[in-house]
Amino acid sequence: MAFFKRFSIILALVTTLALPLTALAIGDVATLDATAGDGKIILEWDTVPNAEYYRIYYGTEPVTTGETYNLPSLDTPDNSTTYTVENLTNGTTYYFSLTAVKADEESTNYSDPEASATPQAEASGTTENTFAVSSTSATDNESVIVTFSQAVTLPANAAQAFEITYNFNASPLTISKAELVAGSAEKKVKLTTVPQEPGGGYTLKIPASVTSKTGQVLSAADQVAIFLGSEILPGTAQAATSELAINGVNATSATEVVVTFSEAVVLPTGAAEPFSILNAAQPDQFLTIQNVTLDPTDPKRVIITTEPQTAAKYVLVVGVITDANGNLIAADNSSMEFTSASGAAGDTTAPEDATNFKSMLEDAATLLVALTWTKSVDSASDLVEYVLYQSADGGVTFQQIRTVQALADAKALIDNLQANQTYTFKLTTKDAAGNESEGVTTVVTLPETGPGLGMLALSSLFGGRYFARRRRK
Repeated sequence: MAFFKRFSIILALVTTLALPLTALAIGDVATLDATAGDGKIILEWDTVPNAEYYRIYYGTEPVTTGETYNLPSLDTPDNSTTYTVENLTNGTTYYFSLTAVKADEESTNYSDPEASATPQAEASGTTENTFAVSSTSATDNESVIVTFSQAVTLPANAAQAFEITYNFNASPLTISKAELVAGSAEKKVKLTTVPQEPGGGYTLKIPASVTSKTGQVLSAADQVAIFLGSEILPGTAQAATSELAINGVNATSATEVVVTFSEAVVLPTGAAEPFSILNAAQPDQFLTIQNVTLDPTDPKRVIITTEPQTAAKYVLVVGVITDANGNLIAADNSSMEFTSASGAAGDTTAPEDATNFKSMLEDAATLLVALTWTKSVDSASDLVEYVLYQSADGGVTFQQIRTVQALADAKALIDNLQANQTYTFKLTTKDAAGNESEGVTTVVTLPETGPGLGMLALSSLFGGRYFARRRRK
């Protein structure tokens, strides 16, 4: 009789465990790490199965059981296991605790574990490098002026250190002298050259030995500049000092660029001649200009029609052009960089797919499935998120179930699944332009429910101790 009573108790437990385990409390957060930054603290923790999101409690004083923190709690946007708390005061220590939340359930480990960190301002030694080239232009047929953002120091034999190449045939343009321009606060350098090809495109390479007075060096991008050769002869007086300058350049479509000047301009007979558009990364490559016209509604605007632009940065360079009073464009305001229109051969390529996409049964009792993957190589550095889809018909149709941010852990826990069912999961990558990859898939088949699954759950819950004792008798 005792045997049947004991068996009835076990059977009742098994039957209960074979049902969906929604009555079981959600698990506690086991670990919590806090890393200080400048005005922020980064929190990291281990995944809690079934958690839909996490609740962050924090304040400037530690707490014990029954106490509360002195700052409002925060909820994470999803079940990712990292979160950055921002807008914090440097030098103040903050204390954090974390609970897991699913629907109306919240784990019970409030204030345990507790982590703390003190945000600090970045060291002064990490000051951003602000030394750069502001402009480069040929002021006459034998002079090039390079304007820097700070006062500069020239190396010995500076004329030999600078290099100028004619883009048309890659021939060098000889530089006979390199000197600081008087009255420029040592921010301008004049290069004296042999006669230039009027309107020809040139590339200037600035040596790394040209530094600011404070010792800063130019970035690799700033060590290369482009300009057009001038047709103004040395010693020839220009027209009256002019305010004419480029105010803005905007690619309005795949084949149109609008240039806005500070004053109304007068186009020469060959309207396209003063304008050149070069690829900023490859200055020997020019964008073909097909037509140039004044905007009939605004004489300060010039509309340039080009061949189809690629997704790239370009530099517009303006040669000899005047305003309505005959003033020439200022040499140091005659070029400007712009980006091709977003619709011009814009980004249509999705990030590379993730790899090693796998599925496994994380918890047999609750039919919790863990999905893991190796992150995309993201060669274009434009990956925004991973998108997860689920199919119960062998991959014929998919339903989106979740997105995972690119910087989050490469793992997702999927619940609310049915026993004795095969699921196909698909993982895609998506960028800011909305391009989405074909995706990779993985398949998992869930076990049946019943006494066998219940026994497995019971053994897991009680560590198998009861069944071990039964076997030893």
